[in-house]
Amino acid sequence: MSKEKILAWIRISRLPFHTALSIPFILGTILAWSEGHPLNWTVFLLGLVAVILITNNCFLTNEYFDYEADRINRHYNRFTGGSRVLPEASLPRRQVFKVSLGCMLVALVLGLILHFHLKTGPLTLPLGITGIFFGYFYTAKPIQFSYRGMGEICIGIIIGFLPGFIGYYLQVHRFSWSPIIVCLPWVVAVTLFCINMVPDIESDKIVGKETGASRLGKSQAMVVYNMLVILMWLLFIPLFFLNVPKITLLLLFIPLFLSGWNLVSVWRGDWKTHQGMENLCGRTIASGIATLITLSVIFLLKRTLS
Repeated sequence: MSKEKILAWIRISRLPFHTALSIPFILGTILAWSEGHPLNWTVFLLGLVAVILITNNCFLTNEYFDYEADRINRHYNRFTGGSRVLPEASLPRRQVFKVSLGCMLVALVLGLILHFHLKTGPLTLPLGITGIFFGYFYTAKPIQFSYRGMGEICIGIIIGFLPGFIGYYLQVHRFSWSPIIVCLPWVVAVTLFCINMVPDIESDKIVGKETGASRLGKSQAMVVYNMLVILMWLLFIPLFFLNVPKITLLLLFIPLFLSGWNLVSVWRGDWKTHQGMENLCGRTIASGIATLITLSVIFLLKRTLS
């Protein structure tokens, strides 16, 4: 395989964006460990690989089925409009689709091993299949959630809720409200990533893709963005009632500051320019990842300091 092909596969796999699922999975594992549960490294590693494969399946499928919208998109930036690999014909579309199905198949095999061999609990396979289902049909026919105004809900489920809950569940093997409470700020933070759909509004309308942004329009989408930032702040409050050293919660000022910066940027109207929108998209992702890392550190310190 040529160097150009290897680089194209790296680009289309959107490797930096894999952190959006792998870090919440790690957060869920840390949360279980912080509550005194022993850490099963085999389960953790197999689960993490499965999450990475499901993520790759989602990204590759998205590139395949969004090809027409990406091809006519003239307002894309580093964070939206796809990787540009398929519109540039750097890889064959059919080959990308076959690799995405391969990722799905291997993830299912790992799920079977976790469920039946490592006995990680009765919800293991249902949770994994749910992630695969929503990730695949986010853009895949015939459901195409993102084309029917339900893309934001899918993102909240497959990136916001499921990875953290699964990371916790694989270690504990039972249902608990704690990963839900801890991950709620991240669920909202990752929904804010949908700001990346705002530059795609024109091309999405041409191909009949109804996203939340295309339904609302740019101005109203930014109003909703501000409301979601404030909601994320409010969802930090329940953390103060969990059994964590209160001093560690001062770390929450990091995501509060970063998301507050984005809020001010929206109020200033920076999103009205191409560069301003690109910067806002990047900072929104950065503040979301900062939220994940901050929560992970808080619960690492909980176990360490107790």
